[in-house]
Amino acid sequence: MAIYHLTAQVISRSSGRSAIAAAAYRHGIKLVDERTGEQHDYSRKKGVEHSEIIAQQGAPDWVRDHGALWNTVEAAENRKDAQLAREIEISIPRELSPSQSLEAVRSYVHENFVNKGMVADLAIHTKKSNEPDLTFDGLERHAHIMLTMRQIDGGSFGKKDRSWNDRKALEAWRENWAQTANQALQIAGRPEQIDHRTLQAQKVAAERSGDLVRALVLDRPPEPKLGAAVSAMERKANARNLGARPVTERGQRHQKTREQALDAALEASQAASKHGLLSEFLEMARQFGTSAFRRWAAEGLQKQVSNLRDRINPQKLLEVSKHSTRRKLNDIAAGIFKSTQEKRAKQNLSRATRQPARSNQRAQSLTKSLER
Repeated sequence: MAIYHLTAQVISRSSGRSAIAAAAYRHGIKLVDERTGEQHDYSRKKGVEHSEIIAQQGAPDWVRDHGALWNTVEAAENRKDAQLAREIEISIPRELSPSQSLEAVRSYVHENFVNKGMVADLAIHTKKSNEPDLTFDGLERHAHIMLTMRQIDGGSFGKKDRSWNDRKALEAWRENWAQTANQALQIAGRPEQIDHRTLQAQKVAAERSGDLVRALVLDRPPEPKLGAAVSAMERKANARNLGARPVTERGQRHQKTREQALDAALEASQAASKHGLLSEFLEMARQFGTSAFRRWAAEGLQKQVSNLRDRINPQKLLEVSKHSTRRKLNDIAAGIFKSTQEKRAKQNLSRATRQPARSNQRAQSLTKSLER
Protein backbone atom coordinates (compact mmCIF):
# COMPACT_ATOMS: atom_id res chain seq x y z
CA MET A 1 0.00 0.00 0.00
CA ALA A 2 2.70 2.43 -1.04
CA ILE A 3 1.59 6.08 -1.11
CA TYR A 4 3.07 8.86 -3.25
CA HIS A 5 4.04 12.11 -1.56
CA LEU A 6 6.50 14.80 -2.66
CA THR A 7 6.47 18.45 -1.69
CA ALA A 8 8.93 21.23 -2.50
CA GLN A 9 9.50 24.53 -0.73
CA VAL A 10 12.06 27.33 -0.63
CA ILE A 11 13.56 28.32 2.73
CA SER A 12 13.75 32.11 2.57
CA ARG A 13 14.62 34.98 4.90
CA SER A 14 11.51 36.83 3.73
CA SER A 15 9.42 34.39 5.78
CA GLY A 16 11.73 34.73 8.80
CA ARG A 17 13.44 31.39 8.29
CA SER A 18 17.04 30.30 8.65
CA ALA A 19 18.92 27.52 6.84
CA ILE A 20 20.82 26.83 10.06
CA ALA A 21 17.63 26.29 12.07
CA ALA A 22 16.12 24.13 9.34
CA ALA A 23 19.20 21.88 9.15
CA ALA A 24 19.47 21.57 12.94
CA TYR A 25 15.86 20.44 13.23
CA ARG A 26 15.98 17.96 10.36
CA HIS A 27 19.13 16.27 11.67
CA GLY A 28 18.34 16.52 15.38
CA ILE A 29 21.58 18.35 16.19
CA LYS A 30 22.78 21.64 17.69
CA LEU A 31 24.03 24.35 15.31
CA VAL A 32 25.06 27.96 15.84
CA ASP A 33 24.11 30.65 13.33
CA GLU A 34 27.36 32.60 12.94
CA ARG A 35 25.53 35.50 11.29
CA THR A 36 23.18 36.16 14.23
CA GLY A 37 24.88 34.25 17.05
CA GLU A 38 21.66 32.35 17.69
CA GLN A 39 21.90 28.72 18.81
CA HIS A 40 19.48 26.11 17.49
CA ASP A 41 19.46 22.97 19.62
CA TYR A 42 17.34 20.02 18.50
CA SER A 43 19.61 17.33 19.93
CA ARG A 44 16.69 15.83 21.87
CA LYS A 45 14.69 15.24 18.72
CA LYS A 46 13.92 11.57 18.10
CA GLY A 47 13.22 9.64 14.93
CA VAL A 48 16.25 10.70 12.84
CA GLU A 49 17.33 7.40 11.30
CA HIS A 50 19.95 8.62 8.85
CA SER A 51 21.88 11.84 8.22
CA GLU A 52 24.44 12.71 5.56
CA ILE A 53 25.55 15.37 3.08
CA ILE A 54 26.00 14.33 -0.55
CA ALA A 55 28.13 16.38 -2.95
CA GLN A 56 29.98 15.89 -6.20
CA GLN A 57 33.45 14.40 -6.21
CA GLY A 58 36.07 17.09 -5.80
CA ALA A 59 33.88 19.32 -3.63
CA PRO A 60 35.72 20.93 -0.70
CA ASP A 61 35.64 19.05 2.60
CA TRP A 62 33.74 21.79 4.45
CA VAL A 63 30.53 21.12 2.45
CA ARG A 64 30.17 17.79 4.30
CA ASP A 65 29.86 19.53 7.66
CA HIS A 66 26.34 20.73 8.49
CA GLY A 67 27.42 23.85 10.35
CA ALA A 68 30.06 24.89 7.84
CA LEU A 69 27.80 24.25 4.85
CA TRP A 70 24.79 26.25 5.95
CA ASN A 71 26.76 29.04 7.62
CA THR A 72 28.58 29.50 4.30
CA VAL A 73 25.22 29.58 2.54
CA GLU A 74 23.97 32.25 4.96
CA ALA A 75 27.16 34.29 4.51
CA ALA A 76 26.86 34.17 0.72
CA GLU A 77 23.46 35.92 0.81
CA ASN A 78 23.16 39.64 1.54
CA ARG A 79 19.50 40.34 0.79
CA LYS A 80 16.98 40.36 3.62
CA ASP A 81 14.62 38.35 1.41
CA ALA A 82 17.31 35.95 0.13
CA GLN A 83 16.37 32.43 -0.88
CA LEU A 84 18.67 30.21 1.18
CA ALA A 85 17.81 26.62 0.28
CA ARG A 86 15.29 24.42 -1.44
CA GLU A 87 13.76 21.47 0.40
CA ILE A 88 12.24 18.36 -1.13
CA GLU A 89 10.25 16.13 1.21
CA ILE A 90 9.32 12.64 0.05
CA SER A 91 7.48 9.71 1.58
CA ILE A 92 9.35 6.43 1.26
CA PRO A 93 7.26 3.29 0.54
CA ARG A 94 6.81 1.60 3.89
CA GLU A 95 7.17 -1.81 2.30
CA LEU A 96 10.92 -1.17 1.88
CA SER A 97 13.55 -2.09 4.47
CA PRO A 98 15.80 0.63 5.99
CA SER A 99 18.67 -0.29 3.66
CA GLN A 100 16.40 -0.43 0.60
CA SER A 101 14.91 2.95 1.54
CA LEU A 102 18.34 4.57 1.91
CA GLU A 103 19.58 3.12 -1.37
CA ALA A 104 16.51 4.40 -3.24
CA VAL A 105 16.77 7.92 -1.77
CA ARG A 106 20.51 8.15 -2.40
CA SER A 107 20.02 7.09 -6.03
CA TYR A 108 17.28 9.70 -6.46
CA VAL A 109 19.37 12.47 -4.88
CA HIS A 110 22.46 11.73 -6.97
CA GLU A 111 20.60 11.53 -10.27
CA ASN A 112 18.33 14.56 -9.87
CA PHE A 113 20.30 17.03 -7.74
CA VAL A 114 23.96 16.25 -7.03
CA ASN A 115 24.79 15.44 -10.66
CA LYS A 116 23.45 18.90 -11.58
CA GLY A 117 25.80 20.67 -9.16
CA MET A 118 23.71 20.98 -6.00
CA VAL A 119 24.85 19.95 -2.54
CA ALA A 120 22.20 17.77 -0.87
CA ASP A 121 21.74 17.58 2.89
CA LEU A 122 19.76 14.38 3.50
CA ALA A 123 17.87 13.30 6.64
CA ILE A 124 15.57 10.28 6.90
CA HIS A 125 12.95 10.39 9.67
CA THR A 126 10.85 7.55 11.05
CA LYS A 127 7.63 7.29 13.02
CA LYS A 128 5.54 4.41 14.30
CA SER A 129 2.92 3.31 11.81
CA ASN A 130 -0.76 3.09 12.66
CA GLU A 131 -0.82 -0.04 10.50
CA PRO A 132 2.39 -1.91 11.43
CA ASP A 133 1.26 -5.11 9.72
CA LEU A 134 1.43 -3.30 6.37
CA THR A 135 5.01 -2.09 6.87
CA PHE A 136 8.43 -3.75 6.72
CA ASP A 137 9.30 -3.12 10.37
CA GLY A 138 6.37 -1.23 11.90
CA LEU A 139 7.79 2.16 10.91
CA GLU A 140 6.99 4.76 8.26
CA ARG A 141 9.83 6.74 6.70
CA HIS A 142 10.15 10.06 4.94
CA ALA A 143 13.16 12.01 3.72
CA HIS A 144 14.05 15.70 3.97
CA ILE A 145 16.44 16.83 1.24
CA MET A 146 17.82 20.35 1.71
CA LEU A 147 19.47 21.63 -1.47
CA THR A 148 21.82 24.56 -2.09
CA MET A 149 20.64 27.25 -4.49
CA ARG A 150 24.17 27.91 -5.78
CA GLN A 151 26.73 25.63 -7.43
CA ILE A 152 30.15 25.04 -5.92
CA ASP A 153 32.72 27.07 -7.90
CA GLY A 154 36.22 26.15 -6.82
CA GLY A 155 36.29 26.37 -3.04
CA SER A 156 33.19 28.55 -2.60
CA PHE A 157 29.68 29.11 -3.88
CA GLY A 158 29.21 30.64 -7.32
CA LYS A 159 26.15 32.11 -9.00
CA LYS A 160 22.63 30.80 -8.55
CA ASP A 161 21.34 28.48 -11.28
CA ARG A 162 17.88 29.86 -12.13
CA SER A 163 17.00 26.78 -14.20
CA TRP A 164 16.56 24.90 -10.92
CA ASN A 165 13.52 27.12 -10.25
CA ASP A 166 11.79 26.05 -13.48
CA ARG A 167 8.43 24.39 -12.93
CA LYS A 168 9.35 21.76 -15.51
CA ALA A 169 12.26 20.76 -13.29
CA LEU A 170 9.88 20.19 -10.38
CA GLU A 171 7.58 18.10 -12.56
CA ALA A 172 10.57 15.99 -13.61
CA TRP A 173 11.66 15.53 -9.98
CA ARG A 174 8.16 14.37 -9.07
CA GLU A 175 8.00 11.83 -11.88
CA ASN A 176 11.55 10.62 -11.27
CA TRP A 177 10.83 9.86 -7.60
CA ALA A 178 7.90 7.67 -8.61
CA GLN A 179 10.11 5.79 -11.06
CA THR A 180 12.92 5.37 -8.51
CA ALA A 181 10.57 4.16 -5.77
CA ASN A 182 8.77 1.77 -8.11
CA GLN A 183 12.07 0.30 -9.23
CA ALA A 184 13.07 -0.22 -5.60
CA LEU A 185 9.73 -1.92 -4.87
CA GLN A 186 10.17 -4.19 -7.87
CA ILE A 187 13.69 -5.17 -6.83
CA ALA A 188 12.36 -5.91 -3.33
CA GLY A 189 9.78 -8.25 -4.86
CA ARG A 190 6.82 -6.09 -3.87
CA PRO A 191 3.73 -5.71 -6.11
CA GLU A 192 2.90 -2.18 -4.92
CA GLN A 193 3.55 0.83 -7.14
CA ILE A 194 3.17 4.59 -6.68
CA ASP A 195 2.06 7.21 -9.20
CA HIS A 196 2.95 10.91 -9.21
CA ARG A 197 -0.09 11.87 -11.27
CA THR A 198 -3.35 13.21 -9.81
CA LEU A 199 -6.17 10.77 -9.06
CA GLN A 200 -8.17 12.21 -11.94
CA ALA A 201 -5.31 11.71 -14.41
CA GLN A 202 -4.81 8.14 -13.19
CA LYS A 203 -8.54 7.45 -13.52
CA VAL A 204 -8.65 8.76 -17.10
CA ALA A 205 -5.65 6.62 -18.02
CA ALA A 206 -7.29 3.54 -16.49
CA GLU A 207 -10.52 4.17 -18.39
CA ARG A 208 -8.64 4.57 -21.67
CA SER A 209 -6.81 1.30 -21.09
CA GLY A 210 -10.08 -0.50 -20.29
CA ASP A 211 -9.15 -1.18 -16.65
CA LEU A 212 -12.60 -0.70 -15.12
CA VAL A 213 -11.66 -1.92 -11.64
CA ARG A 214 -8.74 0.49 -11.28
CA ALA A 215 -10.86 3.36 -12.62
CA LEU A 216 -13.53 2.64 -9.99
CA VAL A 217 -10.99 2.57 -7.15
CA LEU A 218 -9.49 5.88 -8.31
CA ASP A 219 -12.89 7.56 -8.49
CA ARG A 220 -12.62 9.47 -5.21
CA PRO A 221 -11.66 12.98 -4.04
CA PRO A 222 -8.03 13.67 -3.03
CA GLU A 223 -7.43 13.84 0.71
CA PRO A 224 -6.06 17.19 1.96
CA LYS A 225 -3.03 17.26 4.26
CA LEU A 226 -3.69 18.33 7.85
CA GLY A 227 -0.16 19.34 8.80
CA ALA A 228 1.60 18.92 12.14
CA ALA A 229 0.03 21.91 13.91
CA VAL A 230 -3.56 21.09 12.94
CA SER A 231 -3.06 17.39 13.73
CA ALA A 232 -1.85 18.30 17.22
CA MET A 233 -4.88 20.53 17.81
CA GLU A 234 -7.24 17.78 16.69
CA ARG A 235 -5.54 15.20 18.95
CA LYS A 236 -5.87 17.47 21.98
CA ALA A 237 -9.53 18.14 21.23
CA ASN A 238 -10.21 14.45 20.71
CA ALA A 239 -8.50 13.61 24.02
CA ARG A 240 -10.91 15.89 25.86
CA ASN A 241 -13.99 14.55 24.11
CA LEU A 242 -13.43 11.19 22.41
CA GLY A 243 -15.32 10.96 19.15
CA ALA A 244 -15.85 14.71 18.81
CA ARG A 245 -16.06 16.32 15.40
CA PRO A 246 -12.96 18.17 14.11
CA VAL A 247 -12.46 21.56 15.74
CA THR A 248 -10.40 23.24 13.02
CA GLU A 249 -11.57 24.35 9.59
CA ARG A 250 -8.92 22.24 7.88
CA GLY A 251 -9.84 19.26 10.04
CA GLN A 252 -13.47 19.64 9.06
CA ARG A 253 -12.54 19.73 5.36
CA HIS A 254 -10.37 16.66 5.92
CA GLN A 255 -13.23 14.77 7.60
CA LYS A 256 -15.68 15.80 4.87
CA THR A 257 -13.28 14.53 2.19
CA ARG A 258 -12.98 11.20 3.97
CA GLU A 259 -16.75 10.85 4.12
CA GLN A 260 -16.95 11.69 0.41
CA ALA A 261 -14.28 9.07 -0.29
CA LEU A 262 -16.29 6.49 1.62
CA ASP A 263 -19.45 7.32 -0.31
CA ALA A 264 -17.53 7.17 -3.59
CA ALA A 265 -16.09 3.77 -2.68
CA LEU A 266 -19.51 2.39 -1.79
CA GLU A 267 -20.99 3.59 -5.07
CA ALA A 268 -18.02 2.20 -6.96
CA SER A 269 -18.42 -1.19 -5.25
CA GLN A 270 -22.03 -1.34 -6.42
CA ALA A 271 -20.93 -0.56 -9.98
CA ALA A 272 -18.25 -3.25 -9.75
CA SER A 273 -20.81 -5.74 -8.47
CA LYS A 274 -23.07 -5.09 -11.47
CA HIS A 275 -20.16 -6.00 -13.75
CA GLY A 276 -19.29 -9.10 -11.72
CA LEU A 277 -16.05 -7.50 -10.53
CA LEU A 278 -16.71 -7.08 -6.80
CA SER A 279 -13.92 -9.41 -5.65
CA GLU A 280 -11.38 -7.72 -7.93
CA PHE A 281 -12.55 -4.30 -6.78
CA LEU A 282 -12.18 -5.17 -3.09
CA GLU A 283 -8.69 -6.56 -3.61
CA MET A 284 -7.66 -3.47 -5.59
CA ALA A 285 -9.15 -1.26 -2.87
CA ARG A 286 -7.15 -3.13 -0.25
CA GLN A 287 -3.92 -2.38 -2.13
CA PHE A 288 -4.65 1.35 -2.42
CA GLY A 289 -4.16 2.87 1.01
CA THR A 290 -6.52 5.80 0.50
CA SER A 291 -9.52 3.64 -0.39
CA ALA A 292 -12.45 3.73 2.02
CA PHE A 293 -12.54 -0.05 2.29
CA ARG A 294 -9.12 -0.20 3.94
CA ARG A 295 -10.06 2.70 6.18
CA TRP A 296 -12.89 0.68 7.71
CA ALA A 297 -10.30 -1.69 9.16
CA ALA A 298 -7.53 0.84 9.78
CA GLU A 299 -9.53 3.64 11.39
CA GLY A 300 -12.77 1.97 12.49
CA LEU A 301 -15.47 4.17 11.01
CA GLN A 302 -18.13 2.43 13.09
CA LYS A 303 -20.35 5.49 13.02
CA GLN A 304 -21.46 4.60 9.50
CA VAL A 305 -22.14 0.92 10.16
CA SER A 306 -25.91 1.24 9.95
CA ASN A 307 -25.63 2.93 6.57
CA LEU A 308 -23.16 0.31 5.38
CA ARG A 309 -25.57 -2.52 6.20
CA ASP A 310 -28.19 -0.98 3.97
CA ARG A 311 -25.83 -0.42 1.04
CA ILE A 312 -23.51 -3.45 1.11
CA ASN A 313 -24.32 -7.01 2.13
CA PRO A 314 -21.92 -7.88 5.00
CA GLN A 315 -22.40 -11.60 4.31
CA LYS A 316 -21.04 -11.07 0.80
CA LEU A 317 -18.01 -9.30 2.22
CA LEU A 318 -17.44 -12.25 4.57
CA GLU A 319 -17.63 -14.71 1.69
CA VAL A 320 -15.11 -12.72 -0.33
CA SER A 321 -12.77 -12.42 2.65
CA LYS A 322 -12.45 -16.21 3.06
CA HIS A 323 -9.66 -16.19 0.48
CA SER A 324 -6.13 -15.78 1.85
CA THR A 325 -5.52 -12.86 -0.51
CA ARG A 326 -8.41 -10.98 1.16
CA ARG A 327 -7.00 -10.92 4.70
CA LYS A 328 -7.76 -7.27 5.27
CA LEU A 329 -11.38 -7.81 4.28
CA ASN A 330 -11.75 -10.08 7.32
CA ASP A 331 -11.02 -7.06 9.49
CA ILE A 332 -13.40 -4.94 7.43
CA ALA A 333 -16.31 -7.35 7.69
CA ALA A 334 -15.67 -8.17 11.33
CA GLY A 335 -15.56 -4.48 12.16
CA ILE A 336 -19.18 -4.17 10.98
CA PHE A 337 -20.34 -6.43 13.79
CA LYS A 338 -17.81 -5.89 16.60
CA SER A 339 -16.37 -3.03 18.59
CA THR A 340 -18.89 -0.32 19.54
CA GLN A 341 -21.60 -1.94 17.34
CA GLU A 342 -21.62 -5.33 19.14
CA LYS A 343 -24.79 -4.49 21.00
CA ARG A 344 -26.58 -3.68 17.73
CA ALA A 345 -25.38 -6.96 16.24
CA LYS A 346 -26.80 -8.91 19.20
CA GLN A 347 -30.15 -7.19 18.75
CA ASN A 348 -30.19 -8.09 15.06
CA LEU A 349 -29.31 -11.68 15.95
CA SER A 350 -32.21 -11.86 18.36
CA ARG A 351 -34.65 -10.56 15.74
CA ALA A 352 -33.28 -12.89 13.09
CA THR A 353 -33.76 -16.00 15.26
CA ARG A 354 -37.43 -15.13 15.76
CA GLN A 355 -38.10 -14.87 12.02
CA PRO A 356 -38.97 -17.74 9.62
CA ALA A 357 -36.44 -20.24 8.27
CA ARG A 358 -35.45 -18.01 5.35
CA SER A 359 -33.62 -15.85 7.91
CA ASN A 360 -31.49 -18.71 9.21
CA GLN A 361 -28.61 -17.81 6.94
CA ARG A 362 -28.59 -14.24 8.27
CA ALA A 363 -28.68 -15.51 11.87
CA GLN A 364 -25.80 -17.89 11.24
CA SER A 365 -23.75 -15.07 9.74
CA LEU A 366 -24.33 -12.85 12.76
CA THR A 367 -23.53 -15.68 15.16
CA LYS A 368 -20.21 -16.37 13.44
CA SER A 369 -19.30 -12.67 13.56
CA LEU A 370 -19.93 -12.50 17.29
CA GLU A 371 -17.91 -15.63 17.94
CA ARG A 372 -14.80 -14.20 16.23
